Amino acid sequence: MPYSHNDFQQKQFEEDLALFIAKELVPLSFIETPFFWRLVLKQNPHLNFPCRRVLVNEILLKITKKMKEKYISLALESCNTCIVSFELWMSRAGVDVFVFIVQFLNGKWELTRSQVTG
Repeated sequence: MPYSHNDFQQKQFEEDLALFIAKELVPLSFIETPFFWRLVLKQNPHLNFPCRRVLVNEILLKITKKMKEKYISLALESCNTCIVSFELWMSRAGVDVFVFIVQFLNGKWELTRSQVTG
């Protein structure tokens, strides 16, 4: 029987999956491949796989917010001005990648950069 969407193990899997995609620069379409499902479901057959839309619109959004609160907001405390850029690449083959970058000079006038990629 599959885990419920609020189950701790399901939530942990979704977060780990999103971080894997973001940190390893894996295309979002990767999570919809049957061989990846097979590999993961052999380890734990109770997991539910999110579709790309859910991954981007819900899971990555939550993780981005968490990362922003934990890392980016902290880094920006000593910042008066910053440059924020967001890039999204999409292809017809389903290889989608996004990058959220904040750059600024810290109190020691060193260029500082925080980045979330997925």
